Amino acid sequence: ALERRPFELASPPGLNVLLNHNGCAALADTDPELMAAIRAVGFEVRNWSARTMAGDVLYHLEDVVRDGRADEPCLVARWDRIHAATRCDDLVEYGAAVERVDDVAAPG
Repeated sequence: ALERRPFELASPPGLNVLLNHNGCAALADTDPELMAAIRAVGFEVRNWSARTMAGDVLYHLEDVVRDGRADEPCLVARWDRIHAATRCDDLVEYGAAVERVDDVAAPG
């Protein structure tokens, strides 16, 4: 994505996440609500291509989606927007300490 913004308002480089078409399809199949939340804060990328180091085209995303080899286009979004859209308060975060463990019998 290309944005025209004053330098003072520009985002630092490296803040965007590109979720490829396979990742979007897998997430849409396994957790449609989560995919919808991410899609709501991102932008579809329909003109992505993969190339070899020599510049030979392996595929163009629009061809892959059109030909039915991918269900979804790619998605790009800022890390902070994805984080805010997918935030859950009941998760154990990295670096957290376990202070107590209760032994609860499984139901039934």
